[in-house]
Amino acid sequence: MRLKTEFWIRALIRQQAQRGNIATIVKKGDIDAGTPYIILIDRNRNIAVFRERALADGWERLPMESQGDLDSFLIRQEKYDPDLWILELETSVVSDPIEKELTTRHGSSD
Repeated sequence: MRLKTEFWIRALIRQQAQRGNIATIVKKGDIDAGTPYIILIDRNRNIAVFRERALADGWERLPMESQGDLDSFLIRQEKYDPDLWILELETSVVSDPIEKELTTRHGSSD
């Protein structure tokens, strides 16, 4: 069973706040089934994007070279899925394997 996206996003924001990370909703999508994308940004402005893999198989990390690359990527994704959610997560270092601690909406982690 998959959690509603809005519920999952709110829980993730609380979890990250407890870890000292700042999480902000950039775009709200469909409250029930919108696909979540997590933008990870560190203090040096390094960027990566996480998206859920198909079939509840954890997270896929997509490094971005620049803000322009990120913007282009998100525009393409919104064309395919206008109901997606975008969450920005500020952390100390983008290269930390944070996806290992993230559950998916299906309840599994990578």
